[in-house]
Amino acid sequence: MSLVRKSFCRNCGATCGVELEIEDNVPVALRGDRDNPVSRGYFCIKGVASLERQQGLGRLPGSLKRTGGELEPIAMDAALDEIAARLKELVDRHGPASVGLWFGTGAFSSSLAISVGKGFASSLGTPQIYTTQTIDQSPKAITALRMGAFKSGKQNIATSDVWLLSAVNPIASHQAGWGSHTMYAPGAALRAEKKRGLKLIVIDPRRTETARLADIHLRPKPGQDVAVNAALLNVILSEGLHDQAFCDRYVGNLDRLREAVARYTPEYAEREAGVPADDLRAAARMFGGARRGATSSGTGSNMAPFANLADHLLECLNVVCGRYRRAGETIINPSILSAGPVGEGVYPPYPIWDHSPKMASHPEAGWACPTEYPANLLADEILHPDGLKALIVVAGNPLMAIPDYTAVRKAFEHIELLVTLDVRMSETAELSDYVLACKTPYERADLALMTDGNSPFPAAQYTEPVFAAPGDALEEWRILHGLARRMGFPITWEFSNYGSPPTGRQMVLDVDDDPDSDELFDFICSHPEAPFSRLKANADAVGLVLADMALPKVLPASPEDMARLDVMPPEVAAEFEQCFATHQRQHLDDGQLLLHSRRLLEAMNSNYLDSETILRRQPVNTLRMHPDDLARRGLQDGQAVAVDSGHAALTTLAEADPTQLPGTVSMHHAWGVGPEKIPVSVLIDKDGMREAHNFVPRMSGIPVTVRRAG
Repeated sequence: MSLVRKSFCRNCGATCGVELEIEDNVPVALRGDRDNPVSRGYFCIKGVASLERQQGLGRLPGSLKRTGGELEPIAMDAALDEIAARLKELVDRHGPASVGLWFGTGAFSSSLAISVGKGFASSLGTPQIYTTQTIDQSPKAITALRMGAFKSGKQNIATSDVWLLSAVNPIASHQAGWGSHTMYAPGAALRAEKKRGLKLIVIDPRRTETARLADIHLRPKPGQDVAVNAALLNVILSEGLHDQAFCDRYVGNLDRLREAVARYTPEYAEREAGVPADDLRAAARMFGGARRGATSSGTGSNMAPFANLADHLLECLNVVCGRYRRAGETIINPSILSAGPVGEGVYPPYPIWDHSPKMASHPEAGWACPTEYPANLLADEILHPDGLKALIVVAGNPLMAIPDYTAVRKAFEHIELLVTLDVRMSETAELSDYVLACKTPYERADLALMTDGNSPFPAAQYTEPVFAAPGDALEEWRILHGLARRMGFPITWEFSNYGSPPTGRQMVLDVDDDPDSDELFDFICSHPEAPFSRLKANADAVGLVLADMALPKVLPASPEDMARLDVMPPEVAAEFEQCFATHQRQHLDDGQLLLHSRRLLEAMNSNYLDSETILRRQPVNTLRMHPDDLARRGLQDGQAVAVDSGHAALTTLAEADPTQLPGTVSMHHAWGVGPEKIPVSVLIDKDGMREAHNFVPRMSGIPVTVRRAG
């Protein structure tokens, strides 16, 4: 007899509502939930892989321990006993900072893993926290920490006249920023916004699925984001399209910004980036001339040379045009996981790297994001005599994700204790001393964190477990709590949603406590109109729209709050000078192409790349090339090619792709090729062209040569 249970997918941040058809406790089908009021039946190919994992494909049958070079089965309790003893011994010998934690993509789809995990680290006394954020998104944090941030958040796309998407392809990635396009059926949502009159500007070298919807598509050479963003600012400021009243009240150093971008005329940007000057002027006038609308970006420009500066300038477009929610404006999608007034005003700049512990391997390096060290320096920290001795990897695959695969592998083979918490045997797990089997998403209760404040209306999603976990598999937060209990310390943690400041509220998990997830969810859900009891009562439906919720309004700024957004601090000005002098460090030898990152509809970072369904659609991480570039090199579609960055090389198959900008090639990140599963990150020199504070190397816009393999 079959039955149907509702839940939501956790393969990416969209967390679409799903229905699982079950026979004899085995899922046989997975489909979008048409009754879910948040995602309304939308579902994509990425989620299908989660069905295969639940059916057992690639699933870890139990926990493992390395014995004599081989991984052998071990009971969870025994593994926790041994790991806790080894961690305690390392802490006694080297101090708490000898232990670190890595949080991967899977951890970001769990409502408890990161918050409790960071609490584990702070309670132990270690500052050694690393996440995927400092690989592909940290320039956004650097911008907020150097410029400051506007408290009320950006205007919402649903009430906007124009929107600018830079280096992001939401139709494939399903990623969005708060206030931006919805993650649920993003293509249909953008088409609906355009039908009501929204003007869409897209900046992307490739003619992506999203770019095809654009009113204006700017196609710069990869790595020339500074030139494009500066030229847009030049036109807006020189033609008086900015919001002078907003700038007078909330912006500092506007004249210095105006002076810095003055030399980036549209004609200069055309020479640097290859974008026609007339198109740059048209885009600037479309954006600056609108009444409402903002910018948002993805990982593309955050991985390229001068990524911090490019992101800073993109946010300056929002700043000079005053594209933030203002006093008296109704907040149509307030957070319902936390309560608190939202008002105008500025969080002042706060250089957290000057106020955080420093790394042993790099005394100049502190946290790049709140509580997080730069991921690019992890290998150095492991190899330093006073650095990391143990690393706990939570739901991630850093071996494949961190730049410079060869260096990272060397470090992981060197570390004294490597522990991986996962549902599958990843490449990182294969090198680990212990691999602890975790529950799959459909085996745990969860809140959909990205739904909160990121939907077109006040909404939440809560799911209870659909299946019982096999054997002694545990949730990630329970494993960390189990280690803390054995090591003899309580975990004090506070909830912080992705991209939001901590609430300041703390909960203690004592050594004698054995709480269930409901107690933690009850702590998280602090809004008086949406207590956890209300979400739990709706668990059968999963998705919940709070139609009866009184929508708050943005409050005026406090008269005493005179903080300003600094659009040209001295450090940014120095980067601007260096960028202009070096032409954004983009120099190509004869015959070289520019390799840039790309998203695939089928994959989210390294998640589920072993899925049979996905591999039928995309069996190889191919090198996408414009047909003209293939022809010039005497290459053919499907031919084996060698890709050489000068730092390293890999071999894959070429794929003709007319959406590529001629002179460019692209591959999906974190996906290995060949029998040894070598990822694209092997091409990246982790020590070359690093950014300030986040130490991000050039991960996109990489000059490469492409030739016939063999």
